[in-house]
Order: sequence, then structure tokens, then C-alpha cells
Amino acid sequence: MNSTSVLPQTGTTRSPKSKSLQSEAARYLSLNPDLSGLFPAGLCLLIGIYTPQNSIWFLLVMRFLLLPENNSLSHIAKSLAISDSLEKRGHESFIGVAPSRSGFMKSTGRKFFTLPGIQESDNAPLPTLNWFRDPRRVLECIRAEAELIKKTRADRVLGIFRFTAWAAARLAGVPYDSLVCGCMLQDCGEVLGYANGDPGADEQGKYMDLFFRHLARKMNVCLDMLGLGQIDDIREALKGERTFLWDFPEFMPVRGGDGVVHIGPVSWNGWSCDGFDPSVVADSKRPLAIIAFGTGTVPLECIIRLIKVLVREGFRVVFAAGGQEQVLGDLPELEHLLKLNYAPLREILPHASVIITHGGQMTIFESLARRVPALVIPFQPEQMHNGLCLERIGCGRRLIAAGPFRGDTSIYQQALDSCTDADIVSAISSLVNGRTREALENFGRIMEKYRGVELLSELLTEKACPRQ
Repeated sequence: MNSTSVLPQTGTTRSPKSKSLQSEAARYLSLNPDLSGLFPAGLCLLIGIYTPQNSIWFLLVMRFLLLPENNSLSHIAKSLAISDSLEKRGHESFIGVAPSRSGFMKSTGRKFFTLPGIQESDNAPLPTLNWFRDPRRVLECIRAEAELIKKTRADRVLGIFRFTAWAAARLAGVPYDSLVCGCMLQDCGEVLGYANGDPGADEQGKYMDLFFRHLARKMNVCLDMLGLGQIDDIREALKGERTFLWDFPEFMPVRGGDGVVHIGPVSWNGWSCDGFDPSVVADSKRPLAIIAFGTGTVPLECIIRLIKVLVREGFRVVFAAGGQEQVLGDLPELEHLLKLNYAPLREILPHASVIITHGGQMTIFESLARRVPALVIPFQPEQMHNGLCLERIGCGRRLIAAGPFRGDTSIYQQALDSCTDADIVSAISSLVNGRTREALENFGRIMEKYRGVELLSELLTEKACPRQ
């Protein structure tokens, strides 16, 4: 079985103009051998551009392979944003996704590759033992990625929360960087979902460390077979030569180390929103509440309950299904409810009083940038930790408290079931006040200094543009 296929064929053929520029650049370098040392071996195209002042700028066109983990469409969305930025700079980029994500990629009209991923073992939204249980499967994924690196002739690989890409890049002999969230690194120094000193934090920390070390032992079986050495903790696999963080220290403090760079939020605005007109919500006389639980599994009973509570309390409600279109038909038909497959959050959020979310960082950062408080109803430890971060900056809160997580996400549903409707109303009311608005304004200004994808594309290509 072929582990790597192309859907559709990505274009790597040079236009006559590009070939001409490449020949001219090669001729120039042959006449100026002292310049050849400026350019790393293996980079694909050199273009010489003559300015009116007769100085010469060199643009080295690089090929980047972007490998997102497939447990969340947000990781793929980040890849699309990065790809757009790189290509605007004149570089080439390729994206590899799991076959299960082909439909989404086709809907964007983008070219892409398909290849297997460890997440397909159980399609879980968070790392599980099943991802690493079968060494043959993990080995297949690593080798498929290495094959794709060679196929695309990538000059650099960027993994987005992908545990196998660093091994594939080493196998292929290509430089590797990673893009992740700070709370999933060993450098975090905090237990997921717990503030330092919280009851139960030490016990939970011991469990999580044991879990991450166990996954590393599973991974090491494959690494030994490939001659790549061993790791002590699976979170080491999330780091690269440079490890870029899409969050930032004011939100998620991380002990900085060599090669760790905060770039800030990476967002993408290409969701298919079916021509939705934001003025529909702007003209509402009711305060607007948004319910957005990301692109993973939608907790239907929870959503229906939230909708009924909010409408009863006088809100106009927008529900975003995150691509889970089949859910829309299961929701009640209510006068003040607007149901969307994807919601254009950037356009709707300026009209919102509150957003209720699972706690994914892409949603949270969109909300913070537009000064909207967030009520977090988490369904995994990382989301619980994002809610904790919101509480520390005064811009949101968790509906449920952190509890002992042992791999079973049902504990979050049980905690939610124990909340009364009055608890939900009280939590929302606590966020719609002047103190929260002031904190949101302050934090919004902090976020404005981070350039996210622009900074990332600059750093990825900083060695690609030497000049004379």
C-alpha cells in the first residue's frame, strides 16, 4: 500500500520566466564565487533583481513542507495561514494532511498531499496511548513523512503540534522547526489545568509526567529501529531546532530556552461561511452570545442546554458547528437562535457580549483580540489550562473546576452535569461587567504587539534573503 499520495498533484514545474531568472542567477554566482557561500546548499531557486541603483538583491526561493497534526482543524488552519504568508513572500509551500481531512482541504481549493498520521488510530482530539501503541503504525507514519519531504524537495519542515515530523525530518536530513502551544512543553513548569499550589496539582502532575514518559518509551521503539536515539518525554518530540509558540508569555508563562520563540497567535480567516451577513446580528436588540466549541466533537446535550439557558436569559445566540454540519439539524428551532456551520468570528465578535467555548486557543485569541470575555467549558486538560490563563488575566473564567484527569475525558462532562442552570447564568453575569471590560482592553493592547504569522514567516525565511 502506498503510504503517500498526492491530492491533487502539487505544482513544482518552473515557468519559463523563473527558469530564465534561475539561469541568470546561476550565471551571476559563477562570476562571483565569493557569494556562493552565502546560500545554504539544497535551496531551490535564486533570483537576481536589478534595482535602479544597480545594487542587487537576491531572493532565495525556499520550499517548505508544513505538517500539522490532524486532531484539530485549527492546526490545519494555521498551516494554511502560514502557507499564504510564505507564498506572498515568493516561497513555495506544501501541506500534508490525513486522508480524513481531504474534504476540508478540497473545500479550500488548495493543493495538498495526503499521508497517514498517528492520530488516525482513534481520531481522538488529544494525545492518547493509542497514538503510540502500535510501533508499526508509528514507523509507517514517520517513513511516509520522510518520503514526502524528499518528494517535495523541501528545504525546511515545520511541524504544527505533530509528534512524528521531527523524526521524519532527521531521517530525511532536512532542518526542522516546530509550532506549538506553550502549555504542552516541558518548559511550561505548570500542571495542565492547575495553578501552582492548587489542591490536587501535585498528584495530577505526577500522573501527566508518567503518561508523557510512557508515550516516549513507546516512541523509542521506532526511534531505535530508525537509529535516531531516544527521548525521555514525548513532549521532546514537539520541539525543533527552533520551537515557535503561538501563544505568548502574558497569557501562558513559559520558561524560555534556546530556540524557543513566542510569535503570538496564528489565525486564519478562510472558513467557508456561506456568505453570512454579520449585519444580521449587529441589528439585534438583544445582547449577543456566541457558542463555539471548535472543530472537534460537538457535545450536543451541552449545546442544547446552553442555548435554552441563554435565550431564556434574553440573549440572541449564534451557534457555530465548526464544520459538524449534521449537528445543526439536531438543535431546536428558536426565534433568537442562529445556527451556522462555520461562523466568521472576526466579523461577529465585535457585536458579542460573551463567547462560550471549549477553550481552544484559536477561538480564545480571536475573542481576546476583539475584547470579548470567554466562558470556558473544557473537555480536556489543555483547554482547562487555557481557561485558567483567562482567569489570571481577568478576561474569562472556567465553568467547572480542574479535577483529576486519568485519560478519561468523561470527567469533564460529569462536572458539567453537576452544574445547575443558575451556575451557568451566574458565570456569564460575572463576565459582563466593567472590571472585565477594562481587563480586556488592557490585554487587547498587549496582543497588538504580537505579529503571529508575519513574524513566523520572517523567521523561517530570514536566511533566505541575503543581499549585497
